[in-house]
Amino acid sequence: GQEGTVVVGVEVRADGSVAAVDLAQASPHPLLNREALRAVRGWRFEPALRHGVPVASRTEVTVVFRLRDGR
Repeated sequence: GQEGTVVVGVEVRADGSVAAVDLAQASPHPLLNREALRAVRGWRFEPALRHGVPVASRTEVTVVFRLRDGR
């Protein structure tokens, strides 16, 4: 029964896999923070390009937890 927004910092490898995650902006709900970190760890990203070559980079993603139909 919790809603909130978590901003996750992500270190992305040149192959698009996740090297590391951290909380850039936490929710007041620890469960949402843990679940956002767990989810983003499993994501694949389109790597940044430098002169057409994939490179490692850092980005932030916002994860929004919202209940449906007020439940």
